[in-house]
Amino acid sequence: MTNVDQFSCRWCGQSFAPRLNGGTEKLHCRVQCRHEHREGRVAIAEALEQSGKISIKDEHVALSEKRERQARHSKHANRAG
Repeated sequence: MTNVDQFSCRWCGQSFAPRLNGGTEKLHCRVQCRHEHREGRVAIAEALEQSGKISIKDEHVALSEKRERQARHSKHANRAG
């Protein structure tokens, strides 16, 4: 039996075992937590946009930067593997 490190759910804080069969890193303990976390992020973006603190352009830039980070991470992971 292997000792598996526990992770904390980004939404509720509950501990869970990481995915061991490859694929994308698991960040939430349940699908419901993943969905609620996403809904929360969308609600924050909408509130900031409505208050004039961010614009649609800001959201586009943030998404582009996120995708670039993911691509770099994926490239690095493929080289390491």
